[in-house]
Amino acid sequence: MRLASIDILRALTMVLMIWVNDFWSLIDIPKWLTHASATEDYMGFSDVIFPLFLFIVGLSIPLAVQHRFDKKDSSAIIAKHILIRSLSLLVIGLYMVNYETAHENMIVSKSVWSLLMAIAVVLIWTNWKRSPVDQKWHLYLQAAGYLILVFLAFIYKGGENGELWMTTQWWGILGLIGWAYLLNALVYLYAKGNLWIMALLWIVLNGLAVLTHSAFAPKLDGLLVYLSPILTGAIPAFTTAGIVATLLFKKLRHKDLKWFYATLFGLGLIYSVRTGHKTHLGDFKNSGNTFLVSHMYRYRIYIICCFILCRGSKKDHELGQNYCTRRYRNTYLLYDSLFNLPYAQS
Repeated sequence: MRLASIDILRALTMVLMIWVNDFWSLIDIPKWLTHASATEDYMGFSDVIFPLFLFIVGLSIPLAVQHRFDKKDSSAIIAKHILIRSLSLLVIGLYMVNYETAHENMIVSKSVWSLLMAIAVVLIWTNWKRSPVDQKWHLYLQAAGYLILVFLAFIYKGGENGELWMTTQWWGILGLIGWAYLLNALVYLYAKGNLWIMALLWIVLNGLAVLTHSAFAPKLDGLLVYLSPILTGAIPAFTTAGIVATLLFKKLRHKDLKWFYATLFGLGLIYSVRTGHKTHLGDFKNSGNTFLVSHMYRYRIYIICCFILCRGSKKDHELGQNYCTRRYRNTYLLYDSLFNLPYAQS
């Protein structure tokens, strides 16, 4: 099962991911578009993209699992698929993150090492069954890919002086996605899609994220270091939130949601009061901005949330317009005209 709204959101996220990835090569980029540093208390536009992708991963998990159940796959077969996909993401992420710290003192240049890595990924993870290549070559092509990865690991040298071998480091972007997917997909599968269990997991992961940044943060040693993407909570929490959102959508899509919109509106008001208006960050004054990023985003984000949630039916869509204040209704209608997603069937 596929939803047009999720596919469009995923596509937009990928475009934005490619766009912000090249900011480092440009000059005079507005500060609010770039990543915030670890010492700054705000989120730049670039900081939103990866969490959004993790959220979309969560949105898709219930639909993907249900699709496999519809094909009569057992829980064991689905779990095997989850493990293979997660391991694949971890391996690719491992190689990508080690490319960043590779030393030029290898028997091939760093650029050639990267190119061979890309070729290996294509050879291994291409779905050759859907390609015009004769079936007798499929196994050989994948085997060649594995041999290339082994060769790259064997010749690898990293660090300032080329004295280090490959390490997990921070796992890379794809590795982090792999950990988030592994935890959430398995919990969802064996919890049988229970909304309350997934909501509890989301609360626990948020608690771990808070604990990680507190004075009581536990030190991760030994094997626990490799599980840090899960034990620190933040990364998988975004994916869990996506699962909860899809489960809520499936649960509430055919119900009268007036109370839901009222709650959403109330949360928006609380958020507006909490974030305040004027900036207290000197760096923003230097870039000509007079408002916090949170101030610039908060109404737009709120309206977009209303817009997405109002796609349940045409009646709900009209209710969503009414709950957008007169001041921001034009922005809501702009999003509506741009994306014009199909209404869910009532």
